[in-house]
Amino acid sequence: MKVLFICKASTQVGLGHLIRSRSLAAWFYQKLQYQAEVKMIVIGPQKMMKRLIGQVNFPVQLYDTEEQLKLCTSHDIVFFDMLAIRDKTLQDIKAYGKLLVSISPIFDGMKEMDILFHRSKYLGLSENNAPKQTFAGLEYAIIQENCLRISTARYEENLEG
Repeated sequence: MKVLFICKASTQVGLGHLIRSRSLAAWFYQKLQYQAEVKMIVIGPQKMMKRLIGQVNFPVQLYDTEEQLKLCTSHDIVFFDMLAIRDKTLQDIKAYGKLLVSISPIFDGMKEMDILFHRSKYLGLSENNAPKQTFAGLEYAIIQENCLRISTARYEENLEG
């Protein structure tokens, strides 16, 4: 199985796309390293991205812009985490991806996705802009590997300030 993660990140659009994609790709790599080939493509300022993708065990390609992106091998699953993509870029990627998955609920290419995974059940997607299938709720939240679990009491204490 070949799994590809494509995300766009910057200080303007946020770095959560990169952190979320990196965390999920690391999980796939760790759990499926003998059954799957995991790769990641990051679109954004390379200098900043290099620091944020350090110490991953799977291949990562960096591009400043999506126009530089050229896929030449097929993938069983392609995960997208970004706000926007050009139609031509999405169609080029679609030609190489069997299953297209978004982990961003406000992705402008959503109608082309087969699946959406998201942590909130309150998406508000119109019927003609929805993916074929949606899995939503807290059980689909992607938490980076170095986050520490805290008790409910501690969480509520922090909310009160």
